[in-house]
Amino acid sequence: MRAEPSSVLEEQSRLTLFCVTKTNTYPVNIQWLFEGNILQEEDSDALYIEKLNRNQFGEYSCRATNRVGAGQANINITVRYKPYLQDFESHPQSFEAVINHPTPVEIMIQSFPRPKCAWTRNNGGKLASIKVTEIRPDVFAISSTVMLQKESQFGMYEIRARNPYGSLDIKINLVSLIVSIRPLNINCNVSSTIELQCFLNLNASSNWTSMWLHSIKGNKLEERTGITLGNKSTLTINFCDFQDIGDYTCTWSSGIKIYSSTYPATVGVYGSPILSSQNVDLQRDDSLLLSVKFYSVPKPISIIWLENDKRLHLNRSSLMRTSIALKISETEVQFDGFSSNLLLEEPILYDSQFSCVVTNEYGYMDVLIDKRLLVGLIKDGNTITKIIQTSTLSKRNTSSLKPAGYTDEPTHTLTGMLTNDQIYIMICGVVLVILFIVMTVFIKNQIRINQVHKRTDQQPVVPLVALNYQEREKSSDVSDLPQRNIENPEYEEIQFIPFEVETEDYLTPEHDSSKSGSDSSIERQYLELDHDSSKSGSDSSIERQYLELDPPHTYEEISLSRRDLQVYSTCEDILE
Repeated sequence: MRAEPSSVLEEQSRLTLFCVTKTNTYPVNIQWLFEGNILQEEDSDALYIEKLNRNQFGEYSCRATNRVGAGQANINITVRYKPYLQDFESHPQSFEAVINHPTPVEIMIQSFPRPKCAWTRNNGGKLASIKVTEIRPDVFAISSTVMLQKESQFGMYEIRARNPYGSLDIKINLVSLIVSIRPLNINCNVSSTIELQCFLNLNASSNWTSMWLHSIKGNKLEERTGITLGNKSTLTINFCDFQDIGDYTCTWSSGIKIYSSTYPATVGVYGSPILSSQNVDLQRDDSLLLSVKFYSVPKPISIIWLENDKRLHLNRSSLMRTSIALKISETEVQFDGFSSNLLLEEPILYDSQFSCVVTNEYGYMDVLIDKRLLVGLIKDGNTITKIIQTSTLSKRNTSSLKPAGYTDEPTHTLTGMLTNDQIYIMICGVVLVILFIVMTVFIKNQIRINQVHKRTDQQPVVPLVALNYQEREKSSDVSDLPQRNIENPEYEEIQFIPFEVETEDYLTPEHDSSKSGSDSSIERQYLELDHDSSKSGSDSSIERQYLELDPPHTYEEISLSRRDLQVYSTCEDILE
């Protein structure tokens, strides 16, 4: 790695970091890290910082990866800047002072390099020398003592901290109150014990009771009772944790009068990071964003994301300051905290477990991402996430895996891949449509067949032999004849059944003139056709169907007919 123009720069300077790699295997992926945390910059061999600030002081790393392995180089960047108050320090700072009692004063500042401090303003009190204690290379504690001898010495004092790059004037306000608290600022390491003392500065302090009110940013949380001895009340906080963070106001009451401290005591807790919330969001570019919000005093020094307990190197994470919510005494309170995000751009295992490990000087927090947050995004309306159901994934070729029912591209539109449920519904729909078509065709065919049978039953069947006796009438039409195969006529052998003819079966005009009024007689002919060999195995025969010709054929007495009678042997003769 190489830094230009230098690895030691002043604040607001421009910095460029170059990552030089050498390999014979391509492609090569470049990734940038700051204090072990992956940066959000583009995948490039150069990192540009236009205006360097004091919070960008520390170690930068360049990690180069190809399919064979990975290499990494580090460089320390030093930012020189003038002194600043720590983020949680107020300006000015107030301290309660008691006449003829030393009042300790302590302030935390950031500076690089180490500053020098001196008193620049004195309101008449006795001032002790100033001590500069290094907490970290860029954090220092400025402490001293002031003793007041009379009432007029209360008021504003000032300390100036200076280094080669600038100076900071620190204002200190010494106040006198009827009710005073010591100390006004105190930090408690987690699981330890601290005490707050409240004094009633009155000559007659008997029959007074005290009460402590715990609040955070003006939100009242609970009241606590201290131990009262004379004009002093002591509040003991045992086994402190983040629920003890906040301001403590002391109140004295006699039943007639009430006095409260103007400046509350502020309690901070140093401990391992505390989880506030976690979330999983589906981004517009079809990637997943895992986020964890947490409270950490002091600020975190390392954040690691893991998948199935293996550290992730090929995904992007970030760290930023944000507002978080913590529940204290059944009340949700807003704090200044941190947020870390992990961007997943490639498909992930369905059964993958993701963890975020945040470390500060007092411990670490290990957060397991709730599986329900990931599973809840597998099906969100018509949206499918990039979670897939496969047992193995290669390091860089995960995008080529496409297990059944899941896809590495979410189906926001109709052109995307379908899920198992959607495919099953489509198959069922196609089968139902096919069945409906088949049933429709079958029913139509049945109806058509029934209609054909019905028409066939209604049409008269005229045996060929009967045509030999049919009269040729002038009004007859060839189209009324049954359709036959004229070119290849079929002949059926007819077996006549002998029967006796009685005279009365033939009616002449002399016999009955009342029926038709004509000189012709009408007779219905019934032909008994074929024999069925299936009856009783004997020579008995089954009568063929008797077909009633409609209109019935008429026969006249040959001796009385004036019409010509011709005999036809085939249908061709008829047509001719």
